[in-house]
Amino acid sequence: MYGDDTMSRAQAFWWHKRFKDGREDVEDDPRSGRPATSRTEENVDLVHQKLHEDRHLTVRMIANELDMNCDRMWTIIFGQV
Repeated sequence: MYGDDTMSRAQAFWWHKRFKDGREDVEDDPRSGRPATSRTEENVDLVHQKLHEDRHLTVRMIANELDMNCDRMWTIIFGQV
């Protein structure tokens, strides 16, 4: 009936077990680790400023200079979420 929008059988069993064990909502659980803070307006502006100053800088060079992750740098430069 729902085609590709249906959850898998394994996922249905996983959710069934979680609700059977007492879970009452479908919201994401809190995750451990440091929150992503590198994609702030200030950092986006810094990255674009660096790119305009010197177009020969590599993503890695900018990331090292701003103490940021290269993957996050790609996201900032190319606007991917």
